[in-house]
Amino acid sequence: MKRSLCFIFAALILFAFACGAYAAGGTAEFLARSAGYATVEEYAFSLGYGEEWSVFALARFGADFGSYERSLDANIEKVISPVERERCALALAICGADAKKTYALAKGAAGAQGIMSVIFGLHLCANGMEFEEKPASAMLEDLISMQLADGGFALFGTVSDVDVTAMALQAMAEFFTADGVAASAEKALAFLSGAQKENGGFVSFGNESSESISQVIIALSSLGIDCMTDARFIKNGNDLFNALNAYSLNDGSYEHVAGGGMNRIATVQALCAEESYKILGDPFWKFELSAPDQDISEEESRAESSAEEGSAEGSAADISAVTPAEDSAAENESRAETASAEISAEGSAPDAQSGGGIRIKLIILCVLAALAAAAICVLIIKHKANFINICVTLCIFAALAAPVLFLDIVAADDYYGKAESKEQAAGKAFISIRACGVEGKDVILEKTELEYEEGATVYDLLIDAARVGSIPLDVSGAGAFVYVRAIDRIYERAHGDLSGWVYTVNGVSASVGCASYTLNDGDVIEWLYTTDGIDRTGTYENS
Repeated sequence: MKRSLCFIFAALILFAFACGAYAAGGTAEFLARSAGYATVEEYAFSLGYGEEWSVFALARFGADFGSYERSLDANIEKVISPVERERCALALAICGADAKKTYALAKGAAGAQGIMSVIFGLHLCANGMEFEEKPASAMLEDLISMQLADGGFALFGTVSDVDVTAMALQAMAEFFTADGVAASAEKALAFLSGAQKENGGFVSFGNESSESISQVIIALSSLGIDCMTDARFIKNGNDLFNALNAYSLNDGSYEHVAGGGMNRIATVQALCAEESYKILGDPFWKFELSAPDQDISEEESRAESSAEEGSAEGSAADISAVTPAEDSAAENESRAETASAEISAEGSAPDAQSGGGIRIKLIILCVLAALAAAAICVLIIKHKANFINICVTLCIFAALAAPVLFLDIVAADDYYGKAESKEQAAGKAFISIRACGVEGKDVILEKTELEYEEGATVYDLLIDAARVGSIPLDVSGAGAFVYVRAIDRIYERAHGDLSGWVYTVNGVSASVGCASYTLNDGDVIEWLYTTDGIDRTGTYENS
């Protein structure tokens, strides 16, 4: 009897623990907790400008978004690019803002900034917001015309991208009965099926990430395709949720890349995927909002004109400064300052120890010696300065000092601005770095010719170029999984959901990571910071 009672008691404890873990580990609950709110409802009520994806995810909860409109009004001067205007307009509509105000913000943006402005324009149309200058039928034609030969879609270039293809399918799901949409969708689905990895995941812009999986789940669910049972999207026994769960953490959050730790944007997009699967067969982006009255007053017309002027400027340069929660401006600046003074760990230090490096070594050794002397003084004061204690102290000092003596430490001033000599150069390649759409950062590195050694990659060339041009880098990962987060203090997602660093080789967007692409003699590498899909690759090919 006692044994049975113990067994039942243990089972109850385990059940309670499991229930508690599930409650604590929910994705929406994590987002609320990490933002300092007790409930999802409180968190939703607090959301403001820059958190549109969270609004989209939590709209399925029937939450009240009490702060968003006020926050957007306070930051309206930042909403310049067409894609961002569309995204904010959709969030406004979800939050119950005046329909005329929503329409005025979005008018003129559809199709004004590449494929993403077409996709978000279709989302608006699906929610009853029709634009005379660009009706849904015209946008659908534009979207289908952008489909590449392999069935996929891309922000730019001729190589299809998983994320962009999935987002195009999400827009198609809202107008699936329109002419040509079903046939186009089938081609896109075939591309995604063929691009799926054996682990069930996907590679986008050369890196495997959870966001790519989330976007495909949203696309399939919007089309009524069950990603857990459809054989086209099960590889080696792994479905999409198997792959997505590989990035989940115990607290309910998700990583961007494996081993990268909690990433808020990845978590929000995973929540979108979860919510989309719950309404399998209904388009995720269709919120069944009432159609706006498009009779705009004189005052609203002036606001519209102002927005259209911003559109013209934004289409040339997206200068919005929305930074994700996990990449605040202060954190970015701090990382950038660290990067500008970091010691190279890529084996690219000069052959001879620099004067600056020697000074750094001496400073470190002096600090260690002072600490050792202070420790011995403490031992003397406490009458514990026996032979053994002093020997232990000196051994600790020696253990700490030895690595300093053998490390190649190079001061930033001695490292940057100098090309590393290649004793066994295998060829030469050209590299340029540009950040179009970021104010004051257009040309970071003009087209530069550099030597490289046998087996060198695009990443190796970037390291050399950063050294020559005195350009700080922020990268994560190692080996073939290196991920470039920032160049010259310009961080991914600081200028839009899809903003970040991409590269092309001889004008073609590569489908592998920069540390996996081996250079050939004469290759022309262009690093470009893209802001929500403006195609500028190859613009400076002959510069």
